[in-house]
Amino acid sequence: TFIGFWSWLVSIVLWVGAFAPSGWGLHPSINALRLHLARFDWRTSWVLWAMAAILVLGATLRLVDLPGVPPEMTSDHVEKILDAQRVFNGQHQVFFANNGGREPFQMYALALFSQLPGQGFNATSLKLLSALEGMLAIVIMYGLGRAALSGEDPRLSNLVGLLLAALVAVSYWHTALSRLGLRIVLTTVITGILLIFLARAMRYNRRGDYIAAGLTLGFGLYTYQAVRMLPVLIMVGIIMAVLFNARSLKSLGQYVFHLAVLVIVAFVVFVPLFGYSMQYPEDFWRRTSGRLLGDDVIHETQPDGTITQRNATLQERLEAFNGNVPILTSNLRNTLLMFNWKGDVAWINAAPNRPAMDVFTGALFICGLAAWLARMIRRRDVFDWLIPLALVIMLLPSALSIAYPVENPSHTRTSGALPQVYLIAALPLALMVYSIMRVAGGRRGVLASGGLLALIILGAHNQNSNVYFNTYRESYIISSLPYTEAGRILRGFAESDGSYGNAFMIAYPYWWDHRAVGIEGGRTDWPNGIVNRDSIPDFLAEASRRTDEYRFDPELDILFFYATADDETEVLLTHWFPEGYAQYRQSYQEDEDYKLFRVPRLGAEGFDHFMHEN
Repeated sequence: TFIGFWSWLVSIVLWVGAFAPSGWGLHPSINALRLHLARFDWRTSWVLWAMAAILVLGATLRLVDLPGVPPEMTSDHVEKILDAQRVFNGQHQVFFANNGGREPFQMYALALFSQLPGQGFNATSLKLLSALEGMLAIVIMYGLGRAALSGEDPRLSNLVGLLLAALVAVSYWHTALSRLGLRIVLTTVITGILLIFLARAMRYNRRGDYIAAGLTLGFGLYTYQAVRMLPVLIMVGIIMAVLFNARSLKSLGQYVFHLAVLVIVAFVVFVPLFGYSMQYPEDFWRRTSGRLLGDDVIHETQPDGTITQRNATLQERLEAFNGNVPILTSNLRNTLLMFNWKGDVAWINAAPNRPAMDVFTGALFICGLAAWLARMIRRRDVFDWLIPLALVIMLLPSALSIAYPVENPSHTRTSGALPQVYLIAALPLALMVYSIMRVAGGRRGVLASGGLLALIILGAHNQNSNVYFNTYRESYIISSLPYTEAGRILRGFAESDGSYGNAFMIAYPYWWDHRAVGIEGGRTDWPNGIVNRDSIPDFLAEASRRTDEYRFDPELDILFFYATADDETEVLLTHWFPEGYAQYRQSYQEDEDYKLFRVPRLGAEGFDHFMHEN
């Protein structure tokens, strides 16, 4: 509600204010920013220009041909668009229980984004929003690289930050997440930001960093389910910080107090979603329960085919979980092999079975594991020791799919591990470049290191571009449905001899989603999906009594979409409308042909006669 929302925001501000260290506030922050900008030389900053070049490189993968790749919507995209439409229409939900249960941030973001010029509630806007979030992640990666090497040579930390951003910018894995049009890419954003503040908190134990980490975690829990693993990462990190750095009871007490501050701030932000989780635990935990236990434990299919919630006992849940646990070991092995050997098998997420990393970056990752181990032993910095553990922890949302091991590894559920993986890969490349420039010196060092970077970064860009825009696109087209084509037909019919109210789609098992056809046809709320072919006369009667733009008009032509295998529907339509005719439409997608049945206008008398007879 309006009052509830603003009360929640005010409560967050007050709690942060209550815990804020001295020096925090609006005026000190503005003064600090003003001083920083005054000292910054925009003309000579090589880091700024390098970052601009990296963003251009990332944009060539994330923003080019968004309408064409991925080429078609899936049910996930349909649900997101319709939920955003509902938000815009005033249905302000804290959690979206449909489609397995989903966090709300992206729906509200799309509702706002759709109102910008040239946008709307459509697949392209959905993909553009997630692509821009992917561009934001590239900038955050630079900050993470710098934070990871904080306190060392500024040139090396800048180099690691830039190379981390560059490797993510040309990454096929991150490109696929960015263009997918779903909320998954936000996991990378939230994980990157949290790691930046957690690095500072673990090393310096300053309260402000804990507050920032708490805010990041709290808001992050509204983005994607994999973020729920970040509290585990935080607890592991703070325990390690205590073991590494707490030299006295006073220091230990500060760590405990600051952790309590982080938890309180995060919980205050999480309160609305926490309230929902307490009221509707089955909805909130449905996806997690399904992957740990199996859908047959928490769902049951009724005789009419509808799926309902099943109240499984604690004993049933424990038995199902224990039976699935042995799969966890093989799942973890497969997730660790996804970077260089065999990746996601789901066509919507990736080119099936292709590793998540290209040859160049994958080799750097292997070298980076050795380099990072040496760094851990030599420096004994607590954050260095956290990174490998953080990588494993953020692989668990995929590895814990023990009821459905075929879904593992998942490039989407492991998206929280992406910052750590590319950070490890960036380290050896930065050390090589740093060593070349130090040994060769001057212009020769710059040219030699620049040549090495061009070979690796541009080589990775070329390989990943080919995988995404060719291999991935082809596998996606083969498995998706031709909604864009059907949507063009619907729009053309509505703008010529018919209307949106005179077009209908007859359902058939495992066939199209009429909502997707409507969205592609320019109407997010097109209601004319007919579930039962026998109810067509009743459906037309109801449609004729509507008062909106979807009213059936007997003075206009009628159009039916139906599956090629649905012979019974064609027999019925031919019987009811003998003046109508069927059309076989060959789709651009193999094995996805469909049929249309076109009926010339019935007229008022003809429609009355049809209603009387049927």
